[in-house]
Amino acid sequence: MKKNNHVFVSLFTLVLSGNTFAQTQVPHTFSSGQPARAAEVNENFEEVESAIDQNASEIAANASAIAELRVAINALSSGIQVLADGVPIGMWLGQGDSRPGITTFRAQSTMNYIFDVVSQVDAGSTVPQDRPTAIGDLMFKVVWFELSGCTGQAYVSNDLNPDTAAQGYVFRADDPTDPTQTYYVPTLSLVEERIVPSRRSFLEGGCVNFAMPPSNPFVPAFPNDPDITGVASGSFLPPIVLGF
Repeated sequence: MKKNNHVFVSLFTLVLSGNTFAQTQVPHTFSSGQPARAAEVNENFEEVESAIDQNASEIAANASAIAELRVAINALSSGIQVLADGVPIGMWLGQGDSRPGITTFRAQSTMNYIFDVVSQVDAGSTVPQDRPTAIGDLMFKVVWFELSGCTGQAYVSNDLNPDTAAQGYVFRADDPTDPTQTYYVPTLSLVEERIVPSRRSFLEGGCVNFAMPPSNPFVPAFPNDPDITGVASGSFLPPIVLGF
């Protein structure tokens, strides 16, 4: 694994202790005209001195905690990153599109495209009909085509639901033999009710042609261009973690 200066984050909590400064009470009080014994006066001074020292110590502790919290706030303001083998690949937005046995982080690239990268795979609980998936892969979608033989314009079902503030969404094809592999969908793509005669599917063994093509709402998908999306095609090097 590459060495880097990023701070890895799994789960952390910073606690700033709220110390309560109680009023200082001296052990001896004196009335007007009452003689003041030196020992009692000294005890009062010692109590006051002890209270001052304690307050100074608590103030120093709070100052240290405030400084630590300030560092954490500054780090958070720059955004938690998704790291692939220690290299930032996008800003972390939360949990992405997942399946049984497959957990992803949703990230936003420097070009403002959303993508879901696999952070964990539990081989014992993955769905058998899903494409083979490893840590570092982009999440997959079934890709449909306007012509038989999986040719012509590619489409994907209109269920990606990327953040509307983003430029679009990047994903991998469900069929590992798809020569394009990685696609993107711009956010402002128009939804089209289309009859599409073919699709690529891992479960169905590759390209499938339909004698009676279904009609569904689709959005156009395009071969990924990292210069447009800011997302590399293919897979990222594991481990996939969060950090700064």
